[in-house]
Amino acid sequence: MPDKSVQVNFDIKFDTDIDLDKDVDVEVEIDADVNIDGNITNLVLDAEAIGDNTLVEADVGILTIEDQLSSLTLVVVSATNGFD
Repeated sequence: MPDKSVQVNFDIKFDTDIDLDKDVDVEVEIDADVNIDGNITNLVLDAEAIGDNTLVEADVGILTIEDQLSSLTLVVVSATNGFD
């Protein structure tokens, strides 16, 4: 079997422009027909990562025991590797 030599060279460049416009106007109205006489746990979450190698991660735990405990645990990771 004859010896073969193969050489491959690549020079690839990417040029990408990202334009992002965000206009957020959140209005929340809660109209509940209840009489809360004790504890309450609420959560509003917004996590955002924009760019190369983007990651958004949220881990939430909510525990409510009547007339005893309201507990909320939140871990949020929002990351990006930036632009070259």
